[in-house]
Amino acid sequence: MQQHHWQHRLHFSDLSISAGSLAADTTTPLKTEDQETEGLKLVILLRGEICYETAFAPAKQLKGPFCHLLRNDLPLIVQHQYSLRQPMQYVSIRLPLAENQHFFAHSIDPLLQKQRDYLVNDGLVSAEILQLSRQILALDPQHPLDQLQIPAKGLDILYRFLQQQGLKPTGLSAQLQQQLEVAAQHIQQHIQHPFTLKQLAQYVGLNPNKLSFAFQQYFGCSVYDYLTQQRIAKARCLLAQSHMPISEIAWQCGLSDSHFSKFCKQHLGMKPLQLRSRH
Repeated sequence: MQQHHWQHRLHFSDLSISAGSLAADTTTPLKTEDQETEGLKLVILLRGEICYETAFAPAKQLKGPFCHLLRNDLPLIVQHQYSLRQPMQYVSIRLPLAENQHFFAHSIDPLLQKQRDYLVNDGLVSAEILQLSRQILALDPQHPLDQLQIPAKGLDILYRFLQQQGLKPTGLSAQLQQQLEVAAQHIQQHIQHPFTLKQLAQYVGLNPNKLSFAFQQYFGCSVYDYLTQQRIAKARCLLAQSHMPISEIAWQCGLSDSHFSKFCKQHLGMKPLQLRSRH
């Protein structure tokens, strides 16, 4: 008799997940100075703007949707400046080093190619991570079942982020990778405005064939598929969390009313009104 059996005992000590929004009736930026303990911090900035500065890195401005990773082996002072001209919406995942050294040494640090005491990684948010972040924001931390979902979705976000780092090819030049990041950000920020591959290539300074090939290498999907992912995430979010007319949501996704109905049926399994009625 042959048997296949395994048991998994690994758990994550002191995993911390926070989420919410920050707004104020002022145009004056909010400034803070925070001490980051050793470990990992991954922040998904869904909306809003933030500027951060450390002793080893100059001030950097981030505008959502964006993700920010800090991996540090020593305590670190970080100066933050929050622009509250529009509400800031975020999800933050923290994992301390002291209680999870084995996991850092064998899983996280090799994927991040960490070679020094501090590592900062800022990048765009994939459609999957954006969707998971919005799901966390919609959960109630006081509800017993939601208390199970929050860490599960938080670890899923961390997994997908680390998976992206492990899959990114090293054969692409730093300049080309930056151009690809700009292309993806342009897609995210201009979903409602149709554009061609040629126009996108001109925007980032590449020819269409090189953009198409390198984009597939870097992100693991075509430009068109990436645009579709962004539309799916935006449609699902607006149908669930807003009271916008369906025609307005269709426009926000860069689709006509009739095409939007077919799009939802094809990619989300239901027509827009059916999806909205579930929330």
